[in-house]
Amino acid sequence: MYNDNKFQDLIKELAAASKECWAAQLALHDLGNKYSPLCIQLVLEGRQIPKLINDRINKRKDETGVDPIHPDFWNADMIIALHEHFENNY
Repeated sequence: MYNDNKFQDLIKELAAASKECWAAQLALHDLGNKYSPLCIQLVLEGRQIPKLINDRINKRKDETGVDPIHPDFWNADMIIALHEHFENNY
């Protein structure tokens, strides 16, 4: 069992990890905002909603309550999935 000082040190380390995780989430959010117009343009220019593996589009629609034409739809995972779709199909 840890003594109180070691336990407090672990809590401090966890606090630092939490700050780092928040920063990473904010960076991913910013990337989604940056590239969502590109993704929307691809969907509009393609004149259809692409079929991504594992039904990712429908899962994301259910998760967010918005469709692929909405900027909040596009997060980092969806941008990667859309790229993989086009890389494999074009």
